[in-house]
Amino acid sequence: MSLTDTLTARSSTCELCAATDSLAPYTVPPRTSTSADDHALLCPTCLAGQDAAAELDVHHWRCLTTSMWSEVPAVQVLAWRLLSRLAATESWARENLDMLYLEDDVRTWAEDGFEAPDDSPAVVHKDANGAVLESGDTVTLIKDLKRQGRRLHRQARHRRPRHSPRPGQPGPHRGPGRRSRDRDPDRVRQEGEVATRP
Repeated sequence: MSLTDTLTARSSTCELCAATDSLAPYTVPPRTSTSADDHALLCPTCLAGQDAAAELDVHHWRCLTTSMWSEVPAVQVLAWRLLSRLAATESWARENLDMLYLEDDVRTWAEDGFEAPDDSPAVVHKDANGAVLESGDTVTLIKDLKRQGRRLHRQARHRRPRHSPRPGQPGPHRGPGRRSRDRDPDRVRQEGEVATRP
């Protein structure tokens, strides 16, 4: 049985978009064997999309939301690569890429043959002054901490003493003669004598 017959027996439609016209086997790089496990059956549109320089039609590749769940490792690899290319501009592709689970060997296969798009934005790291950081630069990380003690000290310094009257209010009233009576030792002695008489 030929490779095309084997792939057709596995799927009678394009394994990415389910199209039925002009299907052809595609060897998923970097594999080079003639095994059906290393191939996918694709339509002309999906076949052209495997070129890293090709412009992807976003509406066509919505089919990846279904084909990414295929049990065929070669189809999983193709779906991962296409979603990775679309994730730079499409939120739905990023969400599907986050949900896509690949076995370790399948992920290694997908990453080995993946060519990142040239127009992907480069990550630029800058310091607090806006200077671009290069490899080997030394940076110091700082963090402003709230000094609780200083804030409490500032509040206590502006706090009005309790015994001082507020502006426009009379001072505390202690009652007539209370202070003089407490400080007069003769009066205290006389009251003590009266209290001790039989």
